Amino acid sequence: MTARKTEESIQDVPVAMTAISSELKLATVRDLKDLNGYSANVRIDSDPSRAGAAAITIRGISPTRTDDNSFDSPIAIMIDGIYLGSLSGQVIENFDIERIEILRGPQGTLYGRNTVGGVMNAVRSRPTGEYGAKLQYNYGRFNQQEFRAVLNAPIVRDKLAVKGFFSNLQSDGYYKNTYLNSTQPQKDYMNYGVTLLATPNDWFEAKLTIERFEDHSQGGAYLTNWNFAPGVIPPTGIDSDPNYSGGFLSCFLASAVTGGAVPNAPCRTELDFPRKEIRTDLPNPGKVNTTAYTLDMTANLSDEVKLVSLFGYRKMQEYRKYDFDGTEADFITIERDNSFKQFSGEVRLEGNWDASIGKINALVGYYYWDSQFDQDWVTGGDFWTFVGGLGGYSLATNQWLSPAAQAANPGLTPVGACLARRPSFGNTHCDVGAGDVPYGDKLVQKLFEDQSTKAHALFANADWEFAPGWTIEGGIRWSYEKKHFIAAQAYLAPLSRVNEFGFPDFADLKNSWTDISPKASISWKPNDDILLYASYAEGWHSGGFFGVNQNVADFERDQYEPETSQSFEFGVKAQWFDNRLQTNIALFRNKFKNKQESAVQFDDSTNTVATVFSNVANVIYQGIEAEVQAAVTEEFNIFGTIGILDAKYKDFFTDVNPNDDCTGRPECIVDATFLKPRNAPKMTAGLGASYVIPIGPGALQVNGKWSYISKVEGNLLNQTLSKVGARNDISASITYSWDNYRVTFFGRNLLNERYESPAIIQPLFASGTVGIGSTWGIEVGADF
Repeated sequence: MTARKTEESIQDVPVAMTAISSELKLATVRDLKDLNGYSANVRIDSDPSRAGAAAITIRGISPTRTDDNSFDSPIAIMIDGIYLGSLSGQVIENFDIERIEILRGPQGTLYGRNTVGGVMNAVRSRPTGEYGAKLQYNYGRFNQQEFRAVLNAPIVRDKLAVKGFFSNLQSDGYYKNTYLNSTQPQKDYMNYGVTLLATPNDWFEAKLTIERFEDHSQGGAYLTNWNFAPGVIPPTGIDSDPNYSGGFLSCFLASAVTGGAVPNAPCRTELDFPRKEIRTDLPNPGKVNTTAYTLDMTANLSDEVKLVSLFGYRKMQEYRKYDFDGTEADFITIERDNSFKQFSGEVRLEGNWDASIGKINALVGYYYWDSQFDQDWVTGGDFWTFVGGLGGYSLATNQWLSPAAQAANPGLTPVGACLARRPSFGNTHCDVGAGDVPYGDKLVQKLFEDQSTKAHALFANADWEFAPGWTIEGGIRWSYEKKHFIAAQAYLAPLSRVNEFGFPDFADLKNSWTDISPKASISWKPNDDILLYASYAEGWHSGGFFGVNQNVADFERDQYEPETSQSFEFGVKAQWFDNRLQTNIALFRNKFKNKQESAVQFDDSTNTVATVFSNVANVIYQGIEAEVQAAVTEEFNIFGTIGILDAKYKDFFTDVNPNDDCTGRPECIVDATFLKPRNAPKMTAGLGASYVIPIGPGALQVNGKWSYISKVEGNLLNQTLSKVGARNDISASITYSWDNYRVTFFGRNLLNERYESPAIIQPLFASGTVGIGSTWGIEVGADF
């Protein structure tokens, strides 16, 4: 493995980590999400509203939000050593991946910013320099069709080699949309590229990868109607829970409020979510096109010292439009057009010496990062006409208007202000450039954000075996980061001017941070098969700006500082019975400072409370994890993992009951340390086995895996409907292989576990997201 930026055995590394390689060849493993269960205290999910967007949890630490590029994930996802700065495209497809290394806990010294939770590093295969091919075709449920190929060839024998790769993944959706008479969400993904490996002499090599990703898959979020009628959802009786018993305004008030101009969204009348059919007026189209370049060079300056450089550039264009109300009514849609690009460069000087004072391995390096994104987004449909009708207010009398009075005085509501050519009504701003352009029945809200980030780092790391079996390691990293964030004041505009850029005001914000992240460990190998270690490490997660806002004042308010972690870890790694049994155990305690969350807090500027995005609390994450692998016989292998996590707040104050009448007063803010941190499961587990039976000219291999995650809290206040229950997943495959060929029958999520996650804008509207159920299919492959 190379997770510590040098080649070494995983059993010699004094840090909790998992290297996954042979499992990537299984038909049940298609991408990162299928690796659940193989690593303790690790959960890999996705954000179905974005193409290939990852939502990864390591030891209870996960992204606060995954829907916007203004946020950085606290888990670093890397491919061939290049950090992926956008969450879209992080769910890596595994066909040409040689291994995936998962490091748990902060990795600030070697990896820097945004590694307070850990690192996942995917390493692809090198060009072989020989003629060869690897081909695979897959057909499965929901008309899933996947074709993958890797071709190797020499260009100049022993001097220049080339590898070409191609993947094309297609599938129909798992829901029948009876309104559009189609299925969704449909998958349409393609990745292709070439890698050149130059080895002109015995001291220098260069590897260049040029590739293209084209993911035109439909979004898999906001598919179900969660707009309940009155009385369907009973009150829970818990103070912090919203009361949904009155239903949602979108499903029974729209026409009454707007005088018939806006149709009602259909009311949902039962709690059970739809299993096979949905009715939305949009197929949730999406498109992510990415071009990427990676250049990796190594020069061996002597037998002991080498110079390594790694440069990467990625340019991504992301578009998505989704039906946020989950119904056939054109109530509210959200459309986002996002451009993102990144450049990173790292130069390291590495050395290893077998000196009289012991073995020494050391490196020093410099890292540079430059990224920029901008996003135009629009909310449309009948929503703004509806909200304008609900929010009727008389400027003359300072009184709310009845629906009849609103109809008689159209210029006295937020929407009416725009119809009357007023520039704004409170925080609702109007398109001042519209002139005499008619607004019509439908309005759109225009939003815009832009952010650039630059970072520099200097780092050093060394380990010294000062006595037989005893090694100490130390490292340090100095980091500097600067962000420049620009966001526009949202405004309402006619549908005909949806492509105009007429923002009335902007928030122009800048900030910079520096950090020093140290690391230290001591390890002892009493023999070649056992390693005991103790370590301390720090990490930090970028500060920044809250991009999902509408008003300049909110952008200016919702600025947050970095969150940091201090982690102690004790572990033992051992191999037994001639390496037929491997047991790795770790205990950890991670003290998290300045946790970034959205919460109701005291606002000094107004002497009241407000919902803000900021650093809300300190958190302690501690636990134990164990990973076991056993070769019972030459034909029978098993593995098991378990992670136990205890997560709790320190110094946390917020309004724990936003539904009472104590709103806008400092006394509403109380000690909230009894709440459980979001997305921190008490237990994760995995268990699997592989059995090989020689039959005829080949062999039959049977594989099975079970993974488990206990229930988690879905939001800060632990509200009932945000909780996600315990989940089990079973996958299995049967493969017959002979010569260079193989045929596999496989099944995934065989328990057909599905659950609904609501996205709620209370009391206006809501929609739900339901994942795919069981899938199965056949795979054929050949290697030449």
